Amino acid sequence: MMKALMGKDIKTILRDPKGKEQMQTFIGSNQSSGSVELSNGDTYRIMSTNSKEFYDYIKSKEPVAK
Repeated sequence: MMKALMGKDIKTILRDPKGKEQMQTFIGSNQSSGSVELSNGDTYRIMSTNSKEFYDYIKSKEPVAK
């Protein structure tokens, strides 16, 4: 199921190994929009309007592999 990524979803994504890896890849790619799929099949759509907000949040909470 595709869902719009909301601030409350960041913790869910970072707890999921597949989601965390995809989020780190997304951040490293410098894209303005994309999607992240979790191990359970849920997919979150990252829109260009909120990608910087999520990047800043994750950068402050988690080290990101470069």
